[in-house]
Formats: sequence, C-alpha cells, structure tokens
Amino acid sequence: MNTLPLSGDGFYTRGFVYWETESGAVLVFDLKEEVHGIVSLPPSSKPTGALTDMRGELRYLLPHKEDDAWSIEVYGNMDMSLQCIIALRSEVLGHLVDEECRVLAFVDDGTLVITLGTEVIAYHVRAHRMERVSDARTDGFVRYFPYVNSFAPVGHFTNDTA
Repeated sequence: MNTLPLSGDGFYTRGFVYWETESGAVLVFDLKEEVHGIVSLPPSSKPTGALTDMRGELRYLLPHKEDDAWSIEVYGNMDMSLQCIIALRSEVLGHLVDEECRVLAFVDDGTLVITLGTEVIAYHVRAHRMERVSDARTDGFVRYFPYVNSFAPVGHFTNDTA
C-alpha cells in the first residue's frame, strides 16, 4: 500500500470497495473473496472527476469544456474506456457555464450532481433540467458527503397478541 497512496474516500457498491489513488489508478477490493486489483484511470483524469456507481457499474465521470459548453465524459469497463458523453446544455446552465465544473456523483434516477463555481447543482440528464441544491461558499476546504434519506417501508410489522 505504500506505493499506492489513496486520494480521498473510497466507496462501496455491489460487494466491492473502490479507492482512487494518487498514481492515477483505482484500487479495487472484493469483500467476499478478499482479493484486490488495480484498474487504470483514463489518462485525462483530473481532480474534478469522480468515481461513481452509474446504473450498477463503476464509472469515472470527467467534466470537459469545449468553447462555451460543458460536457461530462463517462468512462467505464475494466479498461476505463470512453462509454458516452453527457452534454450539459448551456441554455440550462446560464451564466454558470463560465464557472469551473466538478463532478460529485451520479444518482440512479438519472441525476448528475456537480458543482459549478460555488453552486451545487442537480442536473437531470434526460430532462435537461437543472436544480440548484445549495450555494457552497468556499471559505477554505470543502468536502461533500453523499447521503440518501428514504421513507420507503422496509417491512411489515404484525401485532401478535397470543
């Protein structure tokens, strides 16, 4: 592990834990088999990109700006090849198109969570709709922690009065 310093927190999905390393690779640990492996990140990886679970698959999302338009390059598979590009419509982003973009996560319902400047944005990919989540005033270091709160029932309770 001394040769692979980790950068940031890891995440868990489908029995595997993933950590991005400072050397441009992903350390993968299989919890069931207790074995590890290494997956290379795309050569263009940057601190503004993010490892995430996208529809059940490990993906690396990387913002890319060309002219006055932002897009998110989606890399995946074991070779981290380019899978698709998500265009962020500039007419939806408005003046925020001039800000620096950073990917935070992809939520299974098709929502991309990004920062543009100090704004945290939920970008609904299929609808091309943007929702401002918060203004992350950065008076120093900022760290984001994904959290999902659900009121979905987890089971039925029975009253047994025997």
